[in-house]
Amino acid sequence: MDGAAVRLDGIGKRMARTGDDVLADVNVTVGPNESVAIVGPSGVGKSTLLNVVAGLISADRGEAYVDGRPVTGPDPRVGYLTQKDTLFPWRTALRNVELPLQVRGVDRRTRRERAEAALHLVGLRDAAHRYPAQLSGGMRRRVALARLLVAEPRVLLLDEPFSALDAQLRVALQADLVDLVERDRRPMLLVTHDLEEAITVADRVLVLRGRPAAITADITISYPRPRDVAAVRFDPQFPILLQRLWKEIGDGGAARR
Repeated sequence: MDGAAVRLDGIGKRMARTGDDVLADVNVTVGPNESVAIVGPSGVGKSTLLNVVAGLISADRGEAYVDGRPVTGPDPRVGYLTQKDTLFPWRTALRNVELPLQVRGVDRRTRRERAEAALHLVGLRDAAHRYPAQLSGGMRRRVALARLLVAEPRVLLLDEPFSALDAQLRVALQADLVDLVERDRRPMLLVTHDLEEAITVADRVLVLRGRPAAITADITISYPRPRDVAAVRFDPQFPILLQRLWKEIGDGGAARR
């Protein structure tokens, strides 16, 4: 499978209730050290596509692969950060982060050490013994990110991970994400409606467009790594890329159907 971390070949998906096609012949490749963002209009099927990669739903047509293996269901090699805050309110931040290791049967001492290290990595070591209700929205997202990373997934999937946060906090967490991904060069597939976020964190941005939806544009983001997410926004090419994405989503994709 040519070393791709994620490969989607001709993915098609139909809505069970209506029988309408949501996705048609979607082809995506994520390289072994690559960050790829998928953008598109609301309701086009971005989250559906990510759920196929995560093995939470199956495609009606085509094949999905992670590290060359067909996706047949949820896979411990795949870490998935969803839009919703899925922290357990009765567990502290530390115990929330420990959970994936506890499920795997890792001994208490080892999982505690690894969870503490993960919280330290996202800047929350001092909040280890707080409950979710005692944390801000940004801190909860950091805990969720630590829980994702502690399991050491091969591939990261993120679905609108920072959409509910204010702009300043969103930029701060994007910087954290970029640093974490670059540290391990872990492949990532990100779904977002925030075009600035897509340009800031990704090596390539794919536009999902149409009904049924397909990939209508594949745009390379040439900013070097390591990447300064604040500086990128002031680069002269940034507004040009942003304008191109708006055009692709608004009418460029429709013209290719």
